[in-house]
Amino acid sequence: MKRFALLMATIAALVLSSVTSASADQLRGNRFAAPTAHTTVAKLATSVSPISTAATLGGSTSGILPATGHRAFYEEVQRQWWQWDGAFVVSKGHPGLDPTGALCGKKQNGAAWFLETGDVATERTCRVPAGRLIYMPVAMVICSPLIGYDLRPNELQACASGEFDALDFQFRATLDGRPVDDLLSYRTQTGVFTLKLPADNLYAYFGLPAPGGRGPAAADSIALLLLPPRPGTHVLFVSSSLPDGTVLGTTRYNLIVGDRDNEQE
Repeated sequence: MKRFALLMATIAALVLSSVTSASADQLRGNRFAAPTAHTTVAKLATSVSPISTAATLGGSTSGILPATGHRAFYEEVQRQWWQWDGAFVVSKGHPGLDPTGALCGKKQNGAAWFLETGDVATERTCRVPAGRLIYMPVAMVICSPLIGYDLRPNELQACASGEFDALDFQFRATLDGRPVDDLLSYRTQTGVFTLKLPADNLYAYFGLPAPGGRGPAAADSIALLLLPPRPGTHVLFVSSSLPDGTVLGTTRYNLIVGDRDNEQE
């Protein structure tokens, strides 16, 4: 039986199942922009190929690196995001469970600054040092034996992509009020990679069979890579809704970009 996991950072699967009528077993590996019942990252290259910070996509969105032509880079950043996200000990604070953005600087020691989706209506304020790429998930699906999938490594990518294909949700994103067009063009797959989870991990926190350990995983996601924004305040907004327009949740980031490093252990 297909298992769709709305593992979104702060809403229980039971709440989401009341909206989507999916069972807990059907809600195993998916994480959306919102709502979310939801390692140190290796340093990324500081150069993302000769592309201007005024890059545009579809003539309407500036400041986002197009996945077209940079797909391999997106795939690598996505793998590192999952490793970063999975490495947190929940009892010590997880950015995905943070309602305000106070934890957004935890373990941000790569060239890409990782953000998390939020609850039904989450607004976070996050200070980001100047010159950093910013990675924002919109819709994410992962399959791994570490979270209860009884699959071989060579079956994991098909699992993640198949579950993503079956999602019946609509997603929206804006940057500084400008809509991001063609979100599906930002969809990438990780291939099989190694995931490490502590015993006190986010998946176990939400009741999934995830005792921790090390094992294979594969993911399929829509996410945005913001080119280093100009110093100042920028607003990044993502939302998910049902086909009838019912909004499931929203996440808004007030990004304060400046010179002060905000990295936290």
